[in-house]
Amino acid sequence: MTLTYFTLLLILGIALLAASALLTFKPKLPAALFAYCGMLSLHFGGHIYLTSNALATWSIATLIVAWLFMMQPKGEPESSLLANIYVGLGSLAGLLVGLAIDPRFMLLCLCLGAIFGFAAYCKTPAGRWLKFPTLTFIQYFCNKCLPIVITFAMIGISIEGFLVK
Repeated sequence: MTLTYFTLLLILGIALLAASALLTFKPKLPAALFAYCGMLSLHFGGHIYLTSNALATWSIATLIVAWLFMMQPKGEPESSLLANIYVGLGSLAGLLVGLAIDPRFMLLCLCLGAIFGFAAYCKTPAGRWLKFPTLTFIQYFCNKCLPIVITFAMIGISIEGFLVK
């Protein structure tokens, strides 16, 4: 049994999407790059359909996330990795709820999941230093949640592409 070009792109796309989901929890590389490459593999393999506007939008979002990743200081403390776990699990839960309700609400539920995950992290001993109305809270929220939301949004669009097709 031979693997065709389209089957290889399907396997590659799913592997890249799975790797991006894992990289959101322990970021060594920008997870959004893996999610974008996985989404492109599925698109060019004919497994999902994306418009040129969607491809341009997600490529710009991926470049922004990659730039933010490069601007972060090296050597994240353990409390920062704990924030990734809370926000990642909240985003994943929001993504699944959004896909279960209606794919049109996927991004809203994903953002709400990231917010609830970050709020849960702020209640832990490692996250108590983030006081809610301060500028530090907003900066740290954007630093942690934006890359994870972008990554899971691309994963969700890929899953939705399979469901719709």
